[in-house]
Amino acid sequence: MRGLRIAFNYLRIEIMNEFQYRANLFIQVLQTFIALATGLIGLGLIFTQTSELGGWSKPELLAVMGIFVMMGSDPGGDPTEYGAVDGRHSGRDA
Repeated sequence: MRGLRIAFNYLRIEIMNEFQYRANLFIQVLQTFIALATGLIGLGLIFTQTSELGGWSKPELLAVMGIFVMMGSDPGGDPTEYGAVDGRHSGRDA
């Protein structure tokens, strides 16, 4: 029960932090919806021409896209931002 209370408080604080900068929150939400719509339109266009893409069916690719969106991935972001490219997390010395 204590863990749920801590998680709830953490979520509440994060929401309060986001609402401090309402314009930024609005822009982030708008950007997310635009990216989602663009991805769905792209998949829709592809699957009007074919029934699978690289062995992936439409529902499978929609599931991958959903996970991608839920994880908050940024396809245009800097790949070195979290150490994905510079060796910090690859098991070798940077």
